[in-house]
Amino acid sequence: MSKMLSKRTAQSAARLNGGDVVPPKAADWAICDISSSMSMPVSNGMRRIDCLNAALIELGDDVQVIAFHDYISRERIGQYEPMGSSTMLCPALREVVKYEPSYIILISDGEINDSQSEALSIVDKIAQTALIDCIYIGPDDSRAEEFLRKIASAGHGRFRKYDPSTISERMQTLLPAPDSPIEMASPVSAVTGKLTNI
Repeated sequence: MSKMLSKRTAQSAARLNGGDVVPPKAADWAICDISSSMSMPVSNGMRRIDCLNAALIELGDDVQVIAFHDYISRERIGQYEPMGSSTMLCPALREVVKYEPSYIILISDGEINDSQSEALSIVDKIAQTALIDCIYIGPDDSRAEEFLRKIASAGHGRFRKYDPSTISERMQTLLPAPDSPIEMASPVSAVTGKLTNI
């Protein structure tokens, strides 16, 4: 194993290779969709972006954020608002790799403008050393939902869908239980070193 592989990443890899995975107690990174489609209403006067902001509050102050729309931003602010004219997920995925994450939560409506196949290819590489859970905020049975389900599966994580009927409940009900085992979609190969060239 490469000496460049961080201790935290190595520990994450050990969990991955063990079959049932217990993730870290908190995500270290959140990848957040703040594109214009996140302005769409969900229920009770709330928009998709309001659900995202609520999720970030529940995740806490320690989680690092990469927000994406036409471009990416590493600045975490109190309340995000929808912006931009496109949704570019791939640059956000490439950016998070630089920080050797161990546990990522992607929050999105899944309506991206760049290549889904490219995004899944990047996720496959990230999943060698990290878990990726997805929170989907969008309509039922859509292609966007199917895409985020594929990301969660490829990332050996879990998929959560925002349910408007539980709008009054804390967003925490959608987030992973800290000690819940993850059912692996498929075996994960041994980690050979730091992720590069994604």
